[in-house]
Amino acid sequence: AFVVPPTLATFPSTLSERLDFREQSISLSLHQLVGRAWAFGSVYRLSHAKLKDNFPSISDAVGAASGFSPRTTMSGTLQTLDLHAIYQHGSGLFAQLKGSWTRQVNGDSQAALAGDDFWQWDILAGYRFPRRRAEITVGVLNLTGRDYHLTPLNLRQDTARERTFYARFNFNF
Repeated sequence: AFVVPPTLATFPSTLSERLDFREQSISLSLHQLVGRAWAFGSVYRLSHAKLKDNFPSISDAVGAASGFSPRTTMSGTLQTLDLHAIYQHGSGLFAQLKGSWTRQVNGDSQAALAGDDFWQWDILAGYRFPRRRAEITVGVLNLTGRDYHLTPLNLRQDTARERTFYARFNFNF
């Protein structure tokens, strides 16, 4: 911040900001093996985040005159549902299909920002070496290539914004 006295010479000043962030979440996870080769699973997560941003040394009147709001509250509710199906052959070959549904609704000062509601699909295949000493995986993330628009208020795992080739080599010794 800078203070401009009547002489028009500027002097550096300090400006304090107080942030209060809270996020509450709950999740439910269900997984099931079916036979020797199939596994299915789902994870549902609901989270609500709220951020209060306060500049205590700026009055509301000064903020209104400058077009700046010294006290804002932002909130967002995020729901995710992750589904997966895995086929594991006895030879070490495997395939996996993953679907992720995400929905975000913004509130308070972010209410004007549109949330998003979308599905994203990933398909992977690979080979696991005996005793799982190594694994080779290739696939396509975000199979439909759909971009998304979420506000960063809620904590979440980043996912591909466009169709992406995926390759991984993992080894254990």
